[in-house]
Amino acid sequence: MITRQFNVMLDTMNLSPLQSNITVTQNDKDVDTLIIKVKKGEDEIDYEEIDHAKIVFETGNKTVITKDLEKASDRFTCGLETEETSFPGAVLAIVHLYGALGERIATAKFTFTVERDLGGSL
Repeated sequence: MITRQFNVMLDTMNLSPLQSNITVTQNDKDVDTLIIKVKKGEDEIDYEEIDHAKIVFETGNKTVITKDLEKASDRFTCGLETEETSFPGAVLAIVHLYGALGERIATAKFTFTVERDLGGSL
């Protein structure tokens, strides 16, 4: 199957929202993956210091969805499902990083676009 991966670099210091150039199609399933890297200012974070991470999406119809991110040694990943892509329009997302003692820090928000599918579920 054809899949797509989209790279996103987020910052914990500069919280200005990032307008990404990512566009996916409404209701695509099991094909789109966000590869998320995080930096603190100029330097990438030490992913070993992160206990776990979550991503929060606000979809085109203002539904809020929270998902756990998969952590690797140098990134986080998130597979997009139909829940995140069911409504066309801009999707706003933010990542929350958690430490072992419960501390939490948010990254800059980012957006991506869900294009309306003309074919429906054929």
